[in-house]
Amino acid sequence: MSKHNYMLLFSFVVLFLVTQSTLADVQSTSVKCSDGQCENGFCINETCVCKDGWTGSYCQFCDGRFSLTASEGELHDGVGDYPTNTKCSWLIDTNSTLPIKLTFHHFSTECGWDHLHVFDGSSIYAPLVGSFSGISHSIKDVILHSGYGFLYFYSDVAYSMGGFNLTYRLISCPADCNSHGTCLQHNATCVCEKGWTGSACDIQENCYKNCSNNGVCENGTCKCQSPWLGADCSVSTDSITWLSIHTQSSSLGRASLGADVLEDFLYTYGGETLLNRFVNHSNDSIAFYRYNILTQTWSSLSVNSSVNSNLYGHSLSANPLDKKLYLYGGTSNDSPTAALVSYDTVSSTWEVLPPGPVAVTGHTAHIINNKLYVFFGQSAIYSFIHYIQVYDIDKSSWSIEGTSGVLVSGRYGHSSVYDPQSRSVFIFGGYHSSLKPGSYKLSESLYKYMVDASTWVGLAPAHRPSFLHSMTLLPQGYLLVSGGNSHNDTVGSSGSQCYSSTLLVYNMCCDEWIDIDISESTDTKVKRFGHVMYQHNDSIYLHGGFNGVMLSDTIKLHIPECSQFVTMEACESGGSFSSNTSLNFNLCEWNSLTGCKAANLTASCNPLSCQKTEAEERKRCNQFTDCQSCTVSDRCYYNAQSSESCGLVPPTHSVHPDLHPDNCPNYTCSVYKNCDLCSNHSDCIWSKANNRCFLKQKYSYVISLEDRLCPAACHTHDSCKSCADNNCLWCESQSQCIDSNSYLSNYVYGQCLEWTTSVSHCESVACSEIKDCSSCQRNAMCGWCNNESNTGEGTCMRGGLQADLESSCQSNDTWHFTSCPACQCNGHSQCDDNNQCIFCEHNTTGNKCETCKPGYFGDPSNGGTCQRCECDAVADACDGKTGACFCRVQGSTGDSCEECDINKQYFKDTINNQQCYYLLGVDYKYTFNFSKAEDKHVSVINLQAIPKRSDIDVRLTLYCKSLAYINLTVYSGPSTYENILDGESCYAEEREFKISHKQYNLDDADNATMLLTLTEFSTPFVFQVSFIQQGKLNLYKFFLVFFGCFLALLILAGVIWKARARYAILERRNQERQERQAMAKRPFASILLLAEDLKSRCCDESSSMQVNHKPHTTRQFSSTSEPMAVLQRTFSKRIKNRQGYSSRALAPSIGLEPLATYRGSAVSSIIFRLPTGEANIPNYGCSGLAIGSTLVSIPVPNTSNHTVSKVSYKQGKVTFKYP
Repeated sequence: MSKHNYMLLFSFVVLFLVTQSTLADVQSTSVKCSDGQCENGFCINETCVCKDGWTGSYCQFCDGRFSLTASEGELHDGVGDYPTNTKCSWLIDTNSTLPIKLTFHHFSTECGWDHLHVFDGSSIYAPLVGSFSGISHSIKDVILHSGYGFLYFYSDVAYSMGGFNLTYRLISCPADCNSHGTCLQHNATCVCEKGWTGSACDIQENCYKNCSNNGVCENGTCKCQSPWLGADCSVSTDSITWLSIHTQSSSLGRASLGADVLEDFLYTYGGETLLNRFVNHSNDSIAFYRYNILTQTWSSLSVNSSVNSNLYGHSLSANPLDKKLYLYGGTSNDSPTAALVSYDTVSSTWEVLPPGPVAVTGHTAHIINNKLYVFFGQSAIYSFIHYIQVYDIDKSSWSIEGTSGVLVSGRYGHSSVYDPQSRSVFIFGGYHSSLKPGSYKLSESLYKYMVDASTWVGLAPAHRPSFLHSMTLLPQGYLLVSGGNSHNDTVGSSGSQCYSSTLLVYNMCCDEWIDIDISESTDTKVKRFGHVMYQHNDSIYLHGGFNGVMLSDTIKLHIPECSQFVTMEACESGGSFSSNTSLNFNLCEWNSLTGCKAANLTASCNPLSCQKTEAEERKRCNQFTDCQSCTVSDRCYYNAQSSESCGLVPPTHSVHPDLHPDNCPNYTCSVYKNCDLCSNHSDCIWSKANNRCFLKQKYSYVISLEDRLCPAACHTHDSCKSCADNNCLWCESQSQCIDSNSYLSNYVYGQCLEWTTSVSHCESVACSEIKDCSSCQRNAMCGWCNNESNTGEGTCMRGGLQADLESSCQSNDTWHFTSCPACQCNGHSQCDDNNQCIFCEHNTTGNKCETCKPGYFGDPSNGGTCQRCECDAVADACDGKTGACFCRVQGSTGDSCEECDINKQYFKDTINNQQCYYLLGVDYKYTFNFSKAEDKHVSVINLQAIPKRSDIDVRLTLYCKSLAYINLTVYSGPSTYENILDGESCYAEEREFKISHKQYNLDDADNATMLLTLTEFSTPFVFQVSFIQQGKLNLYKFFLVFFGCFLALLILAGVIWKARARYAILERRNQERQERQAMAKRPFASILLLAEDLKSRCCDESSSMQVNHKPHTTRQFSSTSEPMAVLQRTFSKRIKNRQGYSSRALAPSIGLEPLATYRGSAVSSIIFRLPTGEANIPNYGCSGLAIGSTLVSIPVPNTSNHTVSKVSYKQGKVTFKYP
């Protein structure tokens, strides 16, 4: 979940999580306590009563404004994790002009969202010197020179952490002795440590650590001997490390500044300084500087009045051809700009050029072929844009570059570098909009844009995401990424850094990354984001940035000279980037002839020597979620049905097995993440319901016209309510409305003191909307102007310790910034000597006259009025705030009880004074329970029932658990009615009433209605009611119907039995017919008969007729009668003739052929001898033998025991061959 999801979810449900009670009085909770449990309060009657500025069950959380007047002290957010929506401020006012030193002992807040702001003055309208966020154990001491200090802590509504603890003290010595001595407060002098001297202990008598015995100390500075470097000569020249450059610094620390190198000079322009951020939203400082890299000196340059000097997030690009600098875009007056200007470094003149197509900030730019290429950025209208704006310097014209290849989403705060050898621009990281609708997060992706081909290529992603980092190109063929903010949404950012010190190194030849951890000694100085990194004469420099405070220092990355290594082992190990893995990126290479020299990956790149694993290759493919990007990437294939839609092609494949890019769906519109951006393209159409852009040709018929309309851009809203109403984010301290997904890109340096996306929260962020002093002082921007009546009435307005910002608090009034007036009666009463309200006037009540008395409504806070409730006819009371009537009749709704609650089945009665009733069903029992808080004011309920029969009496049964009064009326026509009960009591017993159909004319009434009303009951109230209408049982009719139904069932059963028997006969006949047809259609096989001599056969009992099958006789069966198994042939045994004949052989069974369609049936074939009479010989010309067949029943064979020599299938027939 991205962060903005938490913003939208929590902002609508959180009004105020911390109680907004008056700071001048104590705050109490309902949690029971004992002595010692109340952290910042007192346990009175088992309840914690908190001191001013504290809240929580045990007074453990800060809340409101504190005033610290001692010369030293401690401040913290409370005990344990701070709650969400915390707002606390501390004013350090020691009545002294001495500087104040803040020392941080612990700090842990949500990176980028929860900030501790430190102002060098008495309010937020003083210079902002620090905006601390994240987890840090090494925050440098902060010096406040004004003699005041104002600190403000705000946590949003989504996440909380451990908080912070810091101490402060006055420092009378200069620079507090630079941490190299002890300050004697009574005479403001420093007692320096050994080795230091000077009034501020800032001069070294001896060099630090005696130059580690690797150098000579001259005037307190080490002159290192080869091969040693560093301030104390402790760094070897063969190691990669950061070194501080002692320069004449530019005047102010800056972040998100524009910078580029031209010849031997670094030019910097603008940048965020946080100086007067909450006074006029500007930086108010000299914006243009030039740094001489050789002499290490800064100088300021003039800025033309037509050029905006209040910029950050812009780009500054140097053109070696015309010696000009091109300044484009950036944030000006809290909005992106499209202004383009150039500065001639030779003539020192400015020129205003045509503005760009889209105003952007947080982009990058490069001049290639005398064209300015502007990559991505954030627009106030289009959010994060994904295309390239190109300015042709020769033609003075702009265009949008058409690109191909992978789809790259729009982003902010990325880094880019141009490689002239490959003529490609490398883009890394940034805060971007992914291809999933409404998804914004940090990116770890690396892309290459091939300028000549206008094509994007997706490369291996890094090991961590980042934005506001810097990147440069090493001569050896490596990309070097330094610093940045790698903290994504808090829930999914375990281990990520708010201010990163890790170096990322990318091997352009092998498409591989490694992370380089710098030594602890340089870790602190490198931690930052929003800085610039530049290259000069093969040296890498880093300047500026932000790590809680704005930085102005310059540090240098020392990379060892390859020529110093004299052996191959030293060359390969000393000049390399290495990580805790087996990967090593070599900066040097060994040559047997020339020795150790700088490597050149571009010239000697051999991908076969790379050590990329299959997992890394798969990760490269997995980063793509769309078909086009996947299929245009090397060795990647697309499968929309897989959990990983883009996978790695197996090594055995050389082409994409699934899709070709030309066959991919059209993704052109999917990259437009903003309604206005989508609507600008004629082929696309936006769906507000789906929050995404579709191809018009395919989806126009399913997206309604209303769903296509784009809402007004967030930046067009000028108030909190209109901003939040349109799903945007409002920042009151900047008076700005922005896209709710772009908080990090707009306020990453803590420029917003408090934000909201909820309309209900707007009253607490604007001073003019706050109506009580305690809530006013909870807002860091506000103070309270108490009027001269001194009754608690006043005005909340912007201001600081001395006065309000507009100077509108009159001389007779009193300005309150750190405490509220003692008398707090909201202007409705004077106070006694104990500051208690004497008598609340103007129809108000309460300890502070803060509510309207019963029967009145309104908002009496801060002099508000109370009006009489207008509910006499329908209610006994009304809501004290809105005046909505508390309806006494159950089921009535509306401010004046004019409607009925149809959702709960209450309807308006047209004949009973338009009152609401509930319709009961006859012959059912109902239970009504009025015990909920919403039932508190109900005292009447109307129930109706309509008889089902006109010839049967109705019996009413009623039970009331507590006292109520009953009215029962029977309506037999529109104007005909009769009261049966009037004011009858019902209490703790079951009552029964009979309504005669004849007595009350139910026989002649077509629309007879019974109306039951219960009145004057008090909640909680429970009752049961039923209207029963049942006649006597007619036994004659009962038995007549019973036996009639029974006889009908018997007849029906008989008919079904006869039909089933008839069906079984027909089914058997049909089966026999089919069996005969199957027997008739079967084919025959040829059989060789070997007949014995008839005479010898007659006389020799041992002889027999033999039937010999031909070897491998083939028998073929049609598909209709093919056997499921082969049955072993058997022959009948010889038996004696019981009629006195000699032993004779019976003809054998030559075949038993199971039918395939009927299990248990078979055709049996036998050979038998025809009768010959006394001659015992057949007639002339006849064999005397015959073959007969018959249909027989057989047991189902066990096919597992059958043996088959060979089975083959030919044209639908099965052929069996026997041995």
